[in-house]
Amino acid sequence: MIMPLANLNDKITQIKWGLADFKYHFGRDSEGIWLPETACNMETLEVLIAEEIKYIILDTSQVAAFRKLSETDWLNVIDGSINPKHPYRCYSELNKKKSIDIFFYDGPVSKAIAFDDVLKSSQNLLEKIISASRSEPEEQMLVSVATDGETFGHHKTHSERTLAFFLRSLAPQNMLKIVNFGEYLEFNPPIYEVKLNTGINDEGTSWSCNHGVKRWKEDCGCGGGGGWNQKWRKPLRETLDWLRDQLIILYENMGHVFFQDVWKARNNYIEVILNNSLSNRLNFITNNAVRPLAQSEIDIVLKLMDMQKDAMLMYTSCGWFFSEISGLETVKILEYASRAMEIALELSGISFEEEFLKRLADAPSNIPKYSTGKGVYEQLVKKNPLLK
Repeated sequence: MIMPLANLNDKITQIKWGLADFKYHFGRDSEGIWLPETACNMETLEVLIAEEIKYIILDTSQVAAFRKLSETDWLNVIDGSINPKHPYRCYSELNKKKSIDIFFYDGPVSKAIAFDDVLKSSQNLLEKIISASRSEPEEQMLVSVATDGETFGHHKTHSERTLAFFLRSLAPQNMLKIVNFGEYLEFNPPIYEVKLNTGINDEGTSWSCNHGVKRWKEDCGCGGGGGWNQKWRKPLRETLDWLRDQLIILYENMGHVFFQDVWKARNNYIEVILNNSLSNRLNFITNNAVRPLAQSEIDIVLKLMDMQKDAMLMYTSCGWFFSEISGLETVKILEYASRAMEIALELSGISFEEEFLKRLADAPSNIPKYSTGKGVYEQLVKKNPLLK
């Protein structure tokens, strides 16, 4: 989900789940984290700091000012002119003794790799990297690139081969050292600190919307095309926020009967998502329940957890990213919402769907046969045989 638009509990759970998922698959703690669309604000940063994340990667447009750690005067770089070849430190506003380090990827190099013909050959890639590094002394040089993963081999046919040959052959032949951010930080701790550009009222910024994070909540023009508008984004966001808040009430009211701490329990549920064995489910219940539970109560508890999981999945960022509410990405997040409401009905007898559809009717579709988000839901979600 787009973190600045999430409530605080969702921010915490998403980060904890991400860290647990990494450790489960790689057998070690993650030092850094990639924020979806690099979307960030100060509340997000505070959660990252509280979870002891060592570093994140942002776009140069997401910083407002920097200074040397030993100095008092700030230099304005709101125009994106900060040097991306150094790491920077950002201090917590809640506890000035705590901080997180930030890398800013090289925007021109990244865009050239993603959108130009750089990946047609490994030599092109080598020349682009070397040209980006000429302005710095060798011992300080860091060139970092950020692109969508599907650039390699999907958007750019065979470019995964270009990348592989560059990394394995051309880079070492040309005295380029491949490092990860953790290794670089170990030998090059930040000597600068930054203030982030977090948008108006800390709304947040991102790498893929020139208007901060409006792409995921307003008709800002990003992701448009073909004469279509995105007036559906705002009512869709508001509809899901309404549903989320209703599900929170239900979750807390029912969850307090069973859990020592309902939000800590949700954070811990990643253990079951990663390993859904019977013994693991029972361990989760034992560690989080207020008392031994009957099987019927365990069934309720696990349904509450799945309801909350779907209530977060319905915020998957690509649901707002493109131009039309009937696109497969938006249909998918509506499916998550539908499943969350279905579980809520099973648990409580309360149906949220009628009000949900009423609100969704305010989200206009660009396609006449759907008319509104209500039509999209009725025709593409409720009639989907795979959901029966």
